[in-house]
Formats: sequence, structure tokens, C-alpha cells
Amino acid sequence: MNALYNILWILFAYLLGSINFSIILTKFNSKKEDIRKMGSGNAGATNAMRVHGFKFGLLVFILDTSKSFWLGFALGLMQDKNESFSGLMPQLILLFVIIGHIFPIYFKFKGGKGAATLLGMIASISLFLAIIGTILFFLIVGITRYVSLGSITVPFIIALLSFICPYFNHIDTTITYGQFWINPLFLSLGSVIVAVSHWQNILRLIKHKESKIDFKFKSKNKNNINDMNIKKQITENKVVDNNTSIIDDATNLNNFD
Repeated sequence: MNALYNILWILFAYLLGSINFSIILTKFNSKKEDIRKMGSGNAGATNAMRVHGFKFGLLVFILDTSKSFWLGFALGLMQDKNESFSGLMPQLILLFVIIGHIFPIYFKFKGGKGAATLLGMIASISLFLAIIGTILFFLIVGITRYVSLGSITVPFIIALLSFICPYFNHIDTTITYGQFWINPLFLSLGSVIVAVSHWQNILRLIKHKESKIDFKFKSKNKNNINDMNIKKQITENKVVDNNTSIIDDATNLNNFD
């Protein structure tokens, strides 16, 4: 009975993770357009921010993080009252939220890359670790301007911190466990899953071809749009001028006849 109960929770976690807010909100915001066909093609918070602006991307980030955080919080509260959640089950269930986010059943198994959802998992284990991870992420992105580099490296740093200093696992933690290595193990597995989902970014980083985030992306996009409009207007004016010249030449020929 406990095994079936746990399987149902894992299935629920996967289905919850498969709810991709970047795809859903973009369809409402952009006349049913697909975020996976816009910008970098990724259905995550970073691409949503690039395409739709900071506020939109922040909303997607919060919702993606919330999927794993609130589920982890609920599992932690249930842990003392239900023997099924003893040991490593809460952490295993949360991994399937990340897997669902990356391979959503509702959207042909093509979703985001799981970094924000992993952060939610970290926060449900220890808010202190999540705060450290957030600070490290902004430092790395601020210095290098590579969002992918922060998304890939920070989870491994957090997993290492939770392993070498078990004290971090006891600060404001929601999920409890029997052995000190359980949280570091599952945080490491989550880090590997997120890193694998970033494999194309890793290749571009190695080749120095990865796109850097532009902190003025919104105004830049506006400038690009203005530049495109100007070029379009110039092209249209040239067409008009050419047509006018042709008409004038034809008139002159008629007058000559």
C-alpha cells in the first residue's frame, strides 16, 4: 500500500512539474504564440524575460519555483504524520517535479531547463541554502553575464555545501531525513539533471559562443524595432521613388511622341 501511495505522489509531482507557465502565459499574452518559437526557443523564465520583459519573466520564475517549493513544504509537514514519507521519499518526489518541468507531458515533452524548479526544491530543504544560491547566482551572472553558467554551477556548489557542512541542512529546514547524505545526494542528482538539460549551453560556453544577457534588453529590443521600422520606411521610400521615376520617364516618352 505504501509503495502505491508513493508512486501516486511521484506521478502527481511529474504532472505538477509539467505545468509550464512560460508556455501558458505566453499564449495568453501573445495571441496563442509559442514561447518555444520565440527568442532562444527555451520555455523558461530567462527567455520569457527576454521576449516579454522583466515583470513577465519574474512572474514565470516565481511560479516555476513555487511548484517544487510548496510541494516540498507540504511533504515536509506530512512527513511526521505519514510513514510513507520517511527516509528519502520527499526528495525523490521533488526530483520528478524538475523532470516534469523539463519534459512536460502536456507540451510534447519539450519544456524549460529546470533551474528555477531546482531552486524551489533547495528552498524547501533549506531557505538558508536557497539564499546563498541566489546570491552566488547573481554574482556569477553579474560578472560573466552568462545566465546559463550560473544555472549550471550554483546547484553543484549548494550540493557541495550541504555535504561538507550538514549544519546547513538543519537551518530552517522543512524536510527531515535519517542520514546526513540524503539531501546532498538528491541535490546533486537535481544538479546533474539541470546540467544535462543545459548541454547545448555548455557546448556554446566551451566554444565561447554563448549569448550574454543584456541588462538593457528591453530598451535594446525597442531600439532594434525602431531601426527595423526606419529601414522599412527607407525601403518603401526607395520603391516609391523608383516607381515615380518610371512614371516620369513614361510621361516624358509620351510627351516626346
